[in-house]
Amino acid sequence: MAHAEPGVVLHQVHSFSAQAGTDTLHAYITATRVRISHATGDAILDLQKGRLVLLDRQGRTWRQMPLEEWEEAIRQAAEAQSERSADNAEEAASSLAFQRAGVPTERAGYVCDRWSLYSRRELLPGEIDWVEQQLWVARDLVMPPGAYGAYDRATRAIDSIGLGSIVQRPEGVVLATEIRTGSAEEHEKGGVEIETLTVYKVEKMDLADSLFAIPDSYKRAGSR
Repeated sequence: MAHAEPGVVLHQVHSFSAQAGTDTLHAYITATRVRISHATGDAILDLQKGRLVLLDRQGRTWRQMPLEEWEEAIRQAAEAQSERSADNAEEAASSLAFQRAGVPTERAGYVCDRWSLYSRRELLPGEIDWVEQQLWVARDLVMPPGAYGAYDRATRAIDSIGLGSIVQRPEGVVLATEIRTGSAEEHEKGGVEIETLTVYKVEKMDLADSLFAIPDSYKRAGSR
C-alpha cells in the first residue's frame, strides 16, 4: 500500500495586471513536504531530504539544490536589497511589520482578518518602488500536526523575494494576497502593477508520497 501523509491542498487563482488572463496554482502541504504546481512546472520543498526540486513539464526535466542553500541565497538577496532601500538597514527591517486593517471577511469559507504592509524597495540605484501588500489570514483553518511549520517555512522565503526584505507574515494560513507595486506617483494616480493570489478552495486529505516524487520519465537537466 502506498504511503500517504495527512495534508491540506490550497487551490488558488493568480493574476497580474501586466498580463492577460489568470493562472491556477495548487499548493499541497504536509508536515514534511510542500509542492506548488502551476501550468508549466512544479516546485517541491522536501524537508525530509533537505532539497528544493524544480520540475519543468515542457522539457520533462528536473533540477535540485539544497534547501538551506536556496533559503540562504534568498536571505542574502533580501538583505542586500533592504540595505539599498534605506540608509539604516536595521530601521528598514524593523519597519516591516504587518498591521491589522479593516473588518474580518470570508474567503474560501473561512473568516479572515486583513493585514497590510507598506514598504519601499530600491532594485536599482535611484529607482524606488513602493510596495503595498494586503493579506487575508484565516482565523480557524487548522492544519494537520506539523504541516503549518512546513507551510510557514515555504512562504517565508517566497515573501522575502517579493518584498525585498526579511519579513514575517502574521500567524495563520493566508487565503488571499494583493500586492500593489509602483512609484509614489503611480500609487497616487492609480497606475500601479497589481498582483493577486486568491485561494478559492481548501481541501484536507491524505497526500501520497508519489505526489512529491520526481517522475521516472523526467531527466535531470543537463544530463544526456
